Parts: sequence; C-alpha cells; structure tokens
Amino acid sequence: MKKSASIQGSAILVSLGISKWNARKFDSVATREIESAHGAQDAGKFSKKLLAKKDAVTDEPNEYGALMSILTQARTDHYHNSLAWGNQGWRLLPVGNYDEYMDCQRKHLRAFSSALPKLVRAYPALRLAAPAALGTLFNERDYPAPDAIEERFAINYEREPLPVSGESIVDELAAPQVAEVRAEYAAKLHANIDEATRAAMDDARKRVGKVVREIAATMNKTKGQAGFGFKDSKVGNVKRVVEAMRRMNVTNDDEFDGMLDRIDRAFGDVDPQTLRDDKKERASVAKTADEIVADMGAIFGGAK
Repeated sequence: MKKSASIQGSAILVSLGISKWNARKFDSVATREIESAHGAQDAGKFSKKLLAKKDAVTDEPNEYGALMSILTQARTDHYHNSLAWGNQGWRLLPVGNYDEYMDCQRKHLRAFSSALPKLVRAYPALRLAAPAALGTLFNERDYPAPDAIEERFAINYEREPLPVSGESIVDELAAPQVAEVRAEYAAKLHANIDEATRAAMDDARKRVGKVVREIAATMNKTKGQAGFGFKDSKVGNVKRVVEAMRRMNVTNDDEFDGMLDRIDRAFGDVDPQTLRDDKKERASVAKTADEIVADMGAIFGGAK
C-alpha cells in the first residue's frame, strides 16, 4: 500500500446529502385498533402510505414516484462510485473514477431539477386522490401544504480535498510550541489517513467478493431449487463492479488488480441465457467461481 501522503494527490472526499418527504405516517389509532382486533399488545406499528408512487391507470411511476426513484438512484450511484471513508458522511473518490462520478452527479442533478417542479404541480391532485386509497385512515393534517412541498426535497453533493497538516491551526501559538504541535498533528493525521485508506480498500475488496460469492451461489443451484433462476443483471453486475473497483484502486494494489483481471476473464464474456440453458456451461462457471471464492479468502469478505 502507498503511504498516506501519496494518496492525497490521487483521491478526494465526496458526500451526498438528500432530503425527502417519505409520505409515510405512523397512525396510533389504527395501531390500537389492529392490536385490539387481534388481542395483541405492543405487537407493532401501523404506518400509512400517504401517497401512491404509481399511476392508478397506467401503473407507471407518477410524479412522486419518479422523484423518489431519482433520489434512490443518486444514492446508489454515489455509493457504487466511491469507497468507505470514516464515519462522518464522507466517502473516498479516487481520481481514476472522478469522471464517472461527476457524470452520474450531473445526470442526477438534471433529473432532480426536472422532476421536482413536476411534483410541485401534481401534488395537489395527488393529495386529492389520497382519500380514495386511505379511506377512513385519511387525515388532512398528515400532509404538507402545497406551497411547502418543494422545500421537503433537496439533493446536495459536496467535495473536499483530503486533509493535510497546515499552518492555520498553530499560527497563534508561541514559536517553541509550534513545531511540537505541528508534528503531533501531522502524525495523527497521517495515521488516520492510513487507517481510512485501509478501510477504503477493504470496502473495495468486500464489494468484489460479494458479487463473486453471489454468482457462485447462484450457479451452484440446480433446476427446481430456489434461486436457480436469475436476472441478466446478476452476471452483468459482476463486470460493473469489477470495472468500478479497477478505477478505484487508489493504492495501486497489484494483487487486487490481479484478482480483478482473473474475475474479468472468468465472467466478462459469459452469456446469461447460456447459463440458463446449458448445464455443462453453468457447472463450469460454478466451478470457476468456487475456485475464485476459495482463493479470495477473508480479505475479500469471506469466512475466516
């Protein structure tokens, strides 16, 4: 692994803040009625869905559902395209994945800017339709006023450089103290960055291990067993994760790159339909996946 100072020019920190109205409300009266009907006590909580996410006629996402989907995908892509970094909401973005991350960010900001005004315009009608779905559970007070719905939604991306030891925190100290404090701060900072960098690469390895173990488990299922069937994305996601982690190998770990190459060779050109139709091909892929999982070991999130 590179020293902490060396990654300060090869990665930045990013964060994503999302505000949204989930259109759900705990109903204490309904909860008591349900518990009474079943002779239960403290058995659960009844939460109302205040707005539908799909159009009742077309079954397509309505304005509320479309906006919520954009926010969900923004968070999914934020996590997919960055690595774990501490516990303060920041994540590590290696510069190798910067363009991909920024393309996703711009796409989601454009989509959000387009979808929010549509929800604001549609919201009064969506709220008027709610009593038909909720019946006697409908309560006008559960809903934001039409002129307040826009402020319930926000999306905010932030970027920062990796922290470096600077002058400002010690400028006001007397000269004999400066060198000692600066050295202590620098040592602590470098140790923190080293630890966070290790955690970031652990995150990358575990994400790779997870998709390979999932494909291995699926390929080892026989026809008739639960989990035998799978979507094309099960296979495609392996390649997607491998490509992303290759761009985010912030420490230039050759062993990690070697494992990514091996996974790419094993699954990169696999056809999902062939795996459904050809028992021998499926068994061959299962065997290869099992071998990779075995060689990955605990550092890729497997059993110790």
